[in-house]
Amino acid sequence: MYVETTLNYDQKLDLLFVAIDSFGHHDNDNPRPTDWVHEIVDNWVPVYNNHVRDAWIEADCPEPEDYDVEGTGNIHNRMQAGIYYAAESYLRQVIIDADTIGEAIDAMVQQRDVVENPAKYWQHA
Repeated sequence: MYVETTLNYDQKLDLLFVAIDSFGHHDNDNPRPTDWVHEIVDNWVPVYNNHVRDAWIEADCPEPEDYDVEGTGNIHNRMQAGIYYAAESYLRQVIIDADTIGEAIDAMVQQRDVVENPAKYWQHA
């Protein structure tokens, strides 16, 4: 299943790689993999202003003003929040049906394959 996101090809693959690696350090039977999404995405989102700007441009995000995040006054914080939102939404959609870490890893591995080899998953009408 292809999951829509504003993240570009490299960002999706990098996020999936980081998430698979992070989940790989946990017991496969561990329940509620979505509980880890916040921590994974928080560590993945860039911190330094120039990296935030680059990630923002690469992700083809909408205007920062569209992310009215209270208490984040400057533009870089709003851009960072937008990247965070895009990454968190994407990862949650990928593992939405997973009940365990093992199932989440399987879903992310499949999504990585979908991103890398989309022609394998094209549906002919």
